[in-house]
Amino acid sequence: MKRGITVVGQYNDFACFAACLESIKRDWGDSEFTHEKFVKENLDIFNGGDKHEGLCSNPFEACRRVGLHGDIISGDFEFDHSDTAIIMSIWSGGLEKNKHFVRLFDSYPDKHKVMNPTYSDCYDCIPHEWVKVVIKITKP
Repeated sequence: MKRGITVVGQYNDFACFAACLESIKRDWGDSEFTHEKFVKENLDIFNGGDKHEGLCSNPFEACRRVGLHGDIISGDFEFDHSDTAIIMSIWSGGLEKNKHFVRLFDSYPDKHKVMNPTYSDCYDCIPHEWVKVVIKITKP
């Protein structure tokens, strides 16, 4: 049985990538990291942190700055939550204007179960078609 992943609610409408990083950092033993502080200290990669482009202009640099490594992957993949995490760039509702980042918990034939930082108290399910980019996060 899979153990859950930490659910983190984003502190504003545009901190979803950073909230996913906080979820990963907590699961891997870093209880001190907070995504709000990280965004505010790294506005150069969050485009000011308060507009849609604030999602994260450079996810790979964001990963590097928190001591993680990110790579784009494609095709089928399996991973172990203990040393790998997956963050997905999605278009919520299939609409480009609704760009968002979520953390993958599990995949099924017709959907992905994700930690959606828009909701701080539960997991969410999204269709495969919403996923635009898959980023594999590992410890360096």
